[in-house]
Amino acid sequence: MKHKKLAALALLCFTTQGHGNQVNSHTFFTVIPQHKMITNLTENLLVDQAHNNGRALKRRTVQMSIFGGHSTNKRDLRNYFLYGNNNGLRAKETPSLQGGTANDIIGTGQELIMSDFNIQTLNGAQSSTININPSQTVSALGLSFRAPVLDHCWASLEIPVVHVKNNLDFTESFTYTPLAAVNGGAVGFINELTGQPTTPVATMTQAFRQNGMLYGRIDGVQSKTRIADMVFKFGCDFVDQNDFYLSGYAGMVFPTGNRPQGNYMFEAIVGNNHHFGLQGGMYGQLSFENFGHNKLWLGWLMEGEYLFQNTQTRSFDLKNRPWSRYMQVFQNEGARQAEIAGGGGGAAVITTPRRTWGINHFTQEVKVHAGYNGTFDVNINYVGDVWHNGLGFSTYIRQAEDVRLKHAWNLGPQIAGMPIYNKAVYQTGAAQANSAGATDALRQTGVLGQSNEMFSPVTDVTPVYVQESDLDLASAAHPAVYSQTVYASTGFYRASDHYPQNFELGSSYEFGSCNTVLNRWTIWAKMQITF
Repeated sequence: MKHKKLAALALLCFTTQGHGNQVNSHTFFTVIPQHKMITNLTENLLVDQAHNNGRALKRRTVQMSIFGGHSTNKRDLRNYFLYGNNNGLRAKETPSLQGGTANDIIGTGQELIMSDFNIQTLNGAQSSTININPSQTVSALGLSFRAPVLDHCWASLEIPVVHVKNNLDFTESFTYTPLAAVNGGAVGFINELTGQPTTPVATMTQAFRQNGMLYGRIDGVQSKTRIADMVFKFGCDFVDQNDFYLSGYAGMVFPTGNRPQGNYMFEAIVGNNHHFGLQGGMYGQLSFENFGHNKLWLGWLMEGEYLFQNTQTRSFDLKNRPWSRYMQVFQNEGARQAEIAGGGGGAAVITTPRRTWGINHFTQEVKVHAGYNGTFDVNINYVGDVWHNGLGFSTYIRQAEDVRLKHAWNLGPQIAGMPIYNKAVYQTGAAQANSAGATDALRQTGVLGQSNEMFSPVTDVTPVYVQESDLDLASAAHPAVYSQTVYASTGFYRASDHYPQNFELGSSYEFGSCNTVLNRWTIWAKMQITF
């Protein structure tokens, strides 16, 4: 009866409820490392310990696992990167401002201006809708070792080798027919690496693959294979009986995966963004019902982990302006003045452009504070002499990331909001006799967000610099996470006086109440040997 009360209390501790709001227009998605549950040898010793000839607690144990999985619910992940819950983003080459139709206003008939992406076509009226359907596939091999230390202590090491493949599945559909060709006689943005003007492109597909766009690119499938975070644990047993076991441990997380670089949207990351961490936990097993030679076991795990701050490269938007990281900019006032001297001061066509991709400036080294995450797991196992089966439920929580600039913002970049090749669009008609009228129109329609100071045509007398206070660093941070995982396993135990073995097959499904969680299924196979 005493053990049954303990089991009921443990189940109550793991009864949780969570909710969350959908988020969008974020630039970086932090995926929960998939190997955390699979390679945790401490949690996987139940079956061996349930057999007297095994007693893995007092012997050396090695576990080999292979596992893989795939994400689901592409719509939620798409909304995380896009904005406004749109089924795609509409882009037009030369939007009309005053005197145009309502459908020409940003946010009504379109969400993106193609000229911000260095697009120039012969007809000057290209339009399309871009869409993504992101997914992630993971395959891995895990090696775990555990050995007794002294009388009542133990040490373990987990080494997962993980292959991550991320696919945005980018598509572009055109609403202007026939598809326009690039304006071959025009000159495009300045490539800041070479100092030379580039050749414009005709489509958004081409735009995201330009060499001068150093960050936030979209170019096919991104993959990475590395050793994910290695975890070393040292624990001590508080209770070690045939029907009840309780152990506590402390551990270190060694960041052997890769560090985010910001080169691609939804880049492939192995591990936990290269954070070093400390962890501690408590693991228990309780036999609470016998059926002849078979027993029902309750297992539970409570683990907390703290990941320390590190430096990463991430992109960010401007406040109140989703995807504004892609707006064209001047690198500094000298670049703006050079463009004016080259025809930007009043001519309809600029002959010496000095604009560049905003993403190159709105991607910086940042300090990322990941902080605390916790895992709470409970499972029930039916263990016989040979076969065993288990059902489990796991909850994972993680605090929101805090992202701050590593270096002080270097005042210089200016918004260059007018298309570089058809300035006359904004200067025809009585209502558009001067650039101030166009500027006011942009401010009123929200093209550049709620701020009235976020647009600067080249003819403005006073340039508008991007201030540090204009940066939306929260768009580069992953929000708080609350996820649940249900899992089941079945296995075969091969008794041996010297080297008992346990074989297991399992599957799980992870899900959350909002789109900050990557919904996914996983399958695994394990072989455990005690010697």
